[in-house]
Amino acid sequence: MKMATAFTTNETIPIDQVIVTGNCASSEDDPIHFTGTIRINGHTTIDSNGGWHAHHQVNWENFKGVGQTSGHEYHLISVSTSHANLVSEDESPTQGTGSGTLILTDKTDGSRDKGRFTFQFTSNANGQVTVDNKSIRITCT
Repeated sequence: MKMATAFTTNETIPIDQVIVTGNCASSEDDPIHFTGTIRINGHTTIDSNGGWHAHHQVNWENFKGVGQTSGHEYHLISVSTSHANLVSEDESPTQGTGSGTLILTDKTDGSRDKGRFTFQFTSNANGQVTVDNKSIRITCT
């Protein structure tokens, strides 16, 4: 009989990319070059049947941006959590997704947009958590 096991992971992902925000009022038609860090702290338990039960907290740290067309300065704030209960009978890599809410502030004119983002993570058979897709797509509401 397999024993349950638990582990904690801490991942730091530097971001340096241009993000097209789409329909955000403050940044419409203004691709934003963002820099910052995504920090993922996770706790995962693998039960005796091979089921994965995970909780992740995702912090966006020091996210600053500059509009490529307007030259406006932007600031992005977001903290999110995700939960995953995943079963992998053959202990192959397992995937999960999460989402969160963000606030995009144009520091030049003070306007704000609320939005949602999604992210994808992969836990391999060794219990290591990685982010396969570092791109961020903001869809404002």
